[in-house]
Amino acid sequence: MVPLSNNTIKWRTQELSEDVLQQTIASVKQSGKFSLQLDETTDIGNDAQLMVFVRYVEANYYEERFLLCRGLAKNTTGEQIFNKVNSFIKEHQLEWSVCVSVCANGAPSGAPGK
Repeated sequence: MVPLSNNTIKWRTQELSEDVLQQTIASVKQSGKFSLQLDETTDIGNDAQLMVFVRYVEANYYEERFLLCRGLAKNTTGEQIFNKVNSFIKEHQLEWSVCVSVCANGAPSGAPGK
C-alpha cells in the first residue's frame, strides 16, 4: 500500500486525461473525416458549459467520443462558441475541410466556418 497525496492523484488524473485526448485526436486524424455535436449543459455551480463530442469511423465502426468542455459566459453568442471550438481545432491541428457536419442541440447549424 502506497499512500497517495491529493497532488499525486490530481497529477495522475491530468496525465490520464491528456493521454485519452491525444489518442482521440490521433484517431480522428487517421479517420480522415469527422463530425461534431455541440451542446450546452450546466454544471453543479450553475455555470454554463459547452460540451463537444466528435464522431468518426475507426476500424469500420462509428466512434463517438467526448472531445472538449469549455465554460461559457452568461450571454454567449454563436460566434463566441465557434471561436472556442475553432481554437481547439487549430490547437490540435485538425482540419475543418474534413469536418462533414456540425450539429448543435440536435439541429444542424450550417457548414463549418459559415
